[in-house]
This record gives sequence, structure tokens and C-alpha cells, in this order.
Amino acid sequence: MIDTMGQHATGDPANIARSQASKDATMAHFILKNMQAGKKFIHYHGSFHSNNYEGIYHYLLKGNSRLKIVTIVNVNQASFDEIGADNLGKADFTIVTPSDGAKSYQ
Repeated sequence: MIDTMGQHATGDPANIARSQASKDATMAHFILKNMQAGKKFIHYHGSFHSNNYEGIYHYLLKGNSRLKIVTIVNVNQASFDEIGADNLGKADFTIVTPSDGAKSYQ
């Protein structure tokens, strides 16, 4: 989990995992609370919160196993020829951006 969170993670890995799970469960709770029958609900979040169909995704299905959820992940790669093996299976759709492109974080 620490690798996925990048340089934002410091401290005890077990505490970080519990903290992240609490945040994901809370976001899922409020998504479920605010969804309206027959309407789509779009939630934007960092990919860490739903990569590999974990995090928020897990808690949403735990709250309502009939939900139809689509996930999108953005990955950085040097090549656009094909999705790298380490990026396969992270989400339903993958957006590939250049690894040397501009970033909104350091």
C-alpha cells in the first residue's frame, strides 16, 4: 500500500492502511447515501481509492452488491504502444499519459 500512495505516505504502514480504509469507507457511505434510484452517480477521486477494484469500490459493493460500477485510472508510461503489465487490471478503463508530462504534484 505504501508504494501505491507514493511519497505522501509516512509512518507506520498498518496505521496508514487503517486510515485509508476509514477514508474509503466514509466516501462509500456518503456515495450510497446520496445516490438516487435510476440516476447515474459520478465520483471523482484519486486512483489509489479504487485501483484494482479495492478501496471505495469494495465498500460500495459491500453496501449494495447490485451496483454497476465503472472505474477509470490514469497511468504514466514512456510508451503508448500498449498498456504496461504493471498497469493492467487496475480499472475498467485506463488513460495513458506520458511519464515525462506535466504533473500537478511534486
